[in-house]
Amino acid sequence: MSKAFTKESDSEEEAALSRVTTLPNGARNYMTADGAERLRKQLETLVDQRTRLAEAGEGEIRRDELRRITAQVQVIAQKLADADVVALSEANSGEVRFGMFVTLRDGDGAEDEYRIVGVDEVDFEPGWISWLSPLARAVMGKRVGEVVQFHAPVGEKMLHILAVRSPVAGSAG
Repeated sequence: MSKAFTKESDSEEEAALSRVTTLPNGARNYMTADGAERLRKQLETLVDQRTRLAEAGEGEIRRDELRRITAQVQVIAQKLADADVVALSEANSGEVRFGMFVTLRDGDGAEDEYRIVGVDEVDFEPGWISWLSPLARAVMGKRVGEVVQFHAPVGEKMLHILAVRSPVAGSAG
């Protein structure tokens, strides 16, 4: 359909829907408890903003902002509704599991720390990777001291698992 025959609100709704996480068929939407709490706080803030904007009265800019915030509220509410929140234990078995931090060393001696989180929590700056990512899948279930073969985009890598820690026992990450 031509763009000329769509309402602006249609394209906003489409944009909001495109931000909803897509998981492979049958995959559960795992999320850490702290990730769910961050989303709840974000949702609370947006609902407060929406309420203040709605009370502020009319105006084209306010209506546009209200629609944008409402779309964000719907997306976050859906993410929370779909989430399967995984409680983490303080016990550290040395096994790489969902929600844990893992420190890896590659063959060149470079060390990196990652946290395995839900798809709605991914943040590359602190090294938070999705449990569905190839790297997470390669190390999950493995233990400290093991070496895993990882098919990286630049080729095969051997990764040594140096440490595994829980965000509950250590920093919240």
